[in-house]
Amino acid sequence: MSSDCSEPMFIGVWGAQTGLLNTPLPVDPFGFLVDYSQATWGPDGSGAHRAWSTNDAGDWTGFGDSGIPPTFWFQVGVPSSSDAYPLPCYPLAVMSDIFRRTANATALTRVDFSVPLHQLEISSTAALPSRKLDWLSGSDALAESTAKASIEIQSGMENAFCDDVLTALKEVLADCSDSDLQFHRSTSGEPAVVSDGIWQGPGRSFLTTSASVSIGSLPRIGWRTGLIAEALASRGVKDPVYISWRLEH
Repeated sequence: MSSDCSEPMFIGVWGAQTGLLNTPLPVDPFGFLVDYSQATWGPDGSGAHRAWSTNDAGDWTGFGDSGIPPTFWFQVGVPSSSDAYPLPCYPLAVMSDIFRRTANATALTRVDFSVPLHQLEISSTAALPSRKLDWLSGSDALAESTAKASIEIQSGMENAFCDDVLTALKEVLADCSDSDLQFHRSTSGEPAVVSDGIWQGPGRSFLTTSASVSIGSLPRIGWRTGLIAEALASRGVKDPVYISWRLEH
């Protein structure tokens, strides 16, 4: 694994905000991310190449005219990874959940990730590194309530979502979706809402779920996103992808 070259990864969270983001936090989320990075990628995992940043200054200029900006967002530099090293989708979601709860942001409506798949080397769906966190699927402690969400995936790669890719995605979503879960492929879709320089969309390939999947919490969305991204990488999707969860209320 190389740690001298990193690419940006993004999470954006939408929800009604009733508090201030500068409210003192009950825990140190950046300390959590540093600890997680060191445990996952080793002593160099939290070095200068991994630039954790957030919108705590309230600067939305990077979102331009791309629509309603997220309630809050984070980005991180991600080094090259492999079967043994999962992407930080889960810890980013945990940190976002800490901020969401502290800011009293309720009615979560949307969660988006921009993921640099070209940083991943995954040999097969059986070796997805995020499966090490599969205990999350049965953890009621994380669930505020069971919600439903639809998923849209954009890829900068043409014809990214072949039948083999869809089979891999069904495998990682099987335990949270109906047996009739299907996907709709297209070459156009809604442009992604993300700050400049992170996502070079809109994508060339689009994929949406035909039925909703069950999710219980923001951290679980992060874990599922990691599985989806790794499944895509294991089937040869190498360009960055944008994964959007739209929650139903």
